[in-house]
Amino acid sequence: DRGNDNWLIKYEPSKLVPVSLYPEHSVDAEAKMTKGTEISIAAIDNGLAFPCKHPDEWRTYPYHWAWLPMAKTPFSTKIQELLLPKLQDNNFVQDLYDDLYELFKMDKDFERSIFEQQISVMRGQILNLTNTL
Repeated sequence: DRGNDNWLIKYEPSKLVPVSLYPEHSVDAEAKMTKGTEISIAAIDNGLAFPCKHPDEWRTYPYHWAWLPMAKTPFSTKIQELLLPKLQDNNFVQDLYDDLYELFKMDKDFERSIFEQQISVMRGQILNLTNTL
């Protein structure tokens, strides 16, 4: 089952990177070069993400990752400081939406209504993660 709902997506927005205009001279002139937006995609099995059972009851057995010691460890302060500002920033979330829309609409089978449903799930997961952090 590798439909459009089985993808793990990593989103890195564009950044300005300082670049020396004259590296061979001791001039302090600098320019800013844009590093492009990066989106990495990997196939996943979403069914394995639920800690107790699948919400649609497709599987009734528990997912054993929930009992791993790492699953019970609170997020570190460093992770909280890294993620919370982005997850709570409506502009970041909107930019993520816009970039994902541009990416996914290239698919010949793209359906806006399905995309919007997927984005609703993503926004819910952002809220869940924000509350967890």
